[in-house]
Amino acid sequence: MGLFDQFKQALIRDNIKRGFDGALHSAQDIASNPTNILQNHNVLQNYGREMQRIQQVGIRGSGVIRSVSPAGESVAVGGNDWVDIEMDMTLPGREPYLATTRIMMPRTTADMYAPGSRHNVAVDPADPNNFAFAE
Repeated sequence: MGLFDQFKQALIRDNIKRGFDGALHSAQDIASNPTNILQNHNVLQNYGREMQRIQQVGIRGSGVIRSVSPAGESVAVGGNDWVDIEMDMTLPGREPYLATTRIMMPRTTADMYAPGSRHNVAVDPADPNNFAFAE
């Protein structure tokens, strides 16, 4: 097996482990507070709709994560946690700026959003602090 094949296998194993870890945390969240399942499901759906809206109407640019801090809240459905995030944003035709917001971060992919990492973003034209990660 070549180096790239080994790297690919390591990523697959790591993704599977992260998926199991996220599922375990989600099950623990549900077990600890089963009455919030419907409420959290609605929060998750509303958040997803907002992210889709921003993807459709947002101004495309890039951002570099400055900081990510746990907000102390989790969503029992889906294995997501709320985090406060700061990003240095760069949008075409605009001065760079610091965006700060609270976003929902899947536990299984949180390590992909470390400080210093660069990401494509879509920014709400009406609110420069409201953004979605984009492809």
